[in-house]
Amino acid sequence: MDKYVVLTNDVTRIDINSYGDLVQACQVWSRTNPSIYRNYPFTESTGYVKTVYEEIEFVIECQEKGGGSVWNMNQFISLWGFQEYLDYDILDLSGGWRKYLGLALFTNRTSICRIYFDATRHISSNRLSLFMANLDKCPGRESIFFEYDATKLLTSDFKTLYDYNGTLSVEKWEDTLIPENVETNYG
Repeated sequence: MDKYVVLTNDVTRIDINSYGDLVQACQVWSRTNPSIYRNYPFTESTGYVKTVYEEIEFVIECQEKGGGSVWNMNQFISLWGFQEYLDYDILDLSGGWRKYLGLALFTNRTSICRIYFDATRHISSNRLSLFMANLDKCPGRESIFFEYDATKLLTSDFKTLYDYNGTLSVEKWEDTLIPENVETNYG
């Protein structure tokens, strides 16, 4: 699977109320209807269950009934490193761990193309490394990341996409883009 990080000259377009044109640009560029991960404040679980184990079980059962999951429950727990957290109440997890759980469960959904908005902020470097390793094991064609601070993904095995006011390109157009999201003051 190819992984892309998008450089943009207007990071406010990554915000929850403004990202629609970026999704549309991804649809045009990838020629598919992508799955979309959004980072909604204070909600990194379904709210239907209490423990990490119950959340994983619930979501994976729904994925399997609704078109497929990448890994079954035991594989998922092992690959993503949740073994020692299964009995934890979701609300007792830190915000970063809840976000990681949400990212892992989203990534487990079968999809040709995945879009991640603000996925890496608040994730520890260990969890981020495991997330990237597991993303490499996912079937699909591409994953596209829109981040407020894209610098940590630029050092990885990511390809770069450039956002030119709603048009994505792998080619950098000199003199027309001053990326804002390669700064480190957005985290």
